[in-house]
Amino acid sequence: MIDALIGSFLIAIGHHESLEWSASLPQVHIVSEAHQQIVQGQPNVHKNLRNISEILHGDKNKPLIALTFDDGFDPAVSQQMIDTLKAKRVLATFFLKGNWIAEEPVITQTIINDGHEIGNHSYAHPQFTKLPIIRIKQEIQDQENVLVRNHQYSPHPYFRFPYGARNPKIMKMVNDLGYTSIMWDIDTLDWATDKETIVKEALTKAHNGAIILMHLGKSATAEALPEIIDGLRAKGFELVTISTLIDNDDAISP
Repeated sequence: MIDALIGSFLIAIGHHESLEWSASLPQVHIVSEAHQQIVQGQPNVHKNLRNISEILHGDKNKPLIALTFDDGFDPAVSQQMIDTLKAKRVLATFFLKGNWIAEEPVITQTIINDGHEIGNHSYAHPQFTKLPIIRIKQEIQDQENVLVRNHQYSPHPYFRFPYGARNPKIMKMVNDLGYTSIMWDIDTLDWATDKETIVKEALTKAHNGAIILMHLGKSATAEALPEIIDGLRAKGFELVTISTLIDNDDAISP
């Protein structure tokens, strides 16, 4: 149910210890105790994930599905998608880039105010297997810092790897920072396809406990979203956040 062991299933993108990194990024900023005290919100999971390295799906015996949205692209399209979720009374989990959070504070705050969850998806979405560990830590901490400082919201304990790229060493580092990796088992391929294909991927592959991957701010995804929601509900699924999916997973201890 929960594949906490990091092994052969990890994507074999590479185990590079370093790569020349030309981007000018600030130094790593450790969140201070005073900073922690201003956190007013975070994902509302009630189970202890301390020993869970990674989650690929929820309980396959329960008709719950989590819609998740990565990155953050066109703000107008992003707002359209958020409006659709609100109109359909659906709560979802967003894995947002830190630079998008910094550029789109109003939409980010709307996501929080509407009751959705936000996880960490790095600051600038690099491929972690091509970065030295210090840069990876910096990416994670910078996303967390901008979300806490600007919105008093912590992404802990959820992290999603950019491109899904990880290896055992990187996974351990992310876990040591207090995060559990949240992957997916249905990829709608919405970054590279059309509305009809997105709907088909979501509905034909739907199953109990699924985590569906989509992207915030993609036009085709915005067009597909109402049909996906209605179609999944017509099949008898309840659409929930990652926290609700985890809380209802009998394989994870309280």
